[in-house]
Amino acid sequence: MCECVVYVGETERQIRERMREHLRDVRLHKEKPITTHFDSSHCDDNMYFSVLETINIAGRQDRVIREALWIKRLKTMKPFGCNVKDSVFKSATLIDSI
Repeated sequence: MCECVVYVGETERQIRERMREHLRDVRLHKEKPITTHFDSSHCDDNMYFSVLETINIAGRQDRVIREALWIKRLKTMKPFGCNVKDSVFKSATLIDSI
């Protein structure tokens, strides 16, 4: 198992669907942060998924805030992980100020 980096992401879809998208992105060499990592040092067989939290929130903004909290807690922003989204970084910075 690859323990060198972690990626945190939110989705409103079924986790199985989101996992298939990530695997497809790696296989098709799409330009995505997680794909860049796997193209350079791993194959998709090294990719593992875990659900960190299941919440019943309809709004995307609330999910992005929860995502930012997990990214901050697990320290998954580049260079320590695969997360690079500026909006998540801004949410995490806002959370720091609270």
